[in-house]
Amino acid sequence: MTYSECAGHIGGILGKIDWSDTEDCSLQFNIIGSDNGGFYIIIRDHEADIKVIGSGESGETDKYGDSYENTYGHTYNVKIVVTAPVLSRLLMKVIDPIYAYTTGKFKMMGEVALGRKVLIKLCDVCDTKSI
Repeated sequence: MTYSECAGHIGGILGKIDWSDTEDCSLQFNIIGSDNGGFYIIIRDHEADIKVIGSGESGETDKYGDSYENTYGHTYNVKIVVTAPVLSRLLMKVIDPIYAYTTGKFKMMGEVALGRKVLIKLCDVCDTKSI
């Protein structure tokens, strides 16, 4: 999947996830590599939404996406830096999120336990048949 397809798929499944045990938070995903961009998953009042914030084609993002916070005024509890192919494999359940993180397939900064919890929820709900 491309960056846009990953963001679209995640946006489509957020409503299927039970967020009742998740505190209000914001996760910033920076997609790096040749197909780059970024998005936020914002969880408020046990509901989640996605805000796509740019793609490499528009020039809105840099290699690591550090400009997102400044440009869009968002802050994050967790920042995840990943390539589109790795994110795609996570969503398709080809690789386990914990294994991928511990082997350095992606980086997570901030509240790592919260990031791990949200990633596991995303991957658990993904229907690989619709990808």
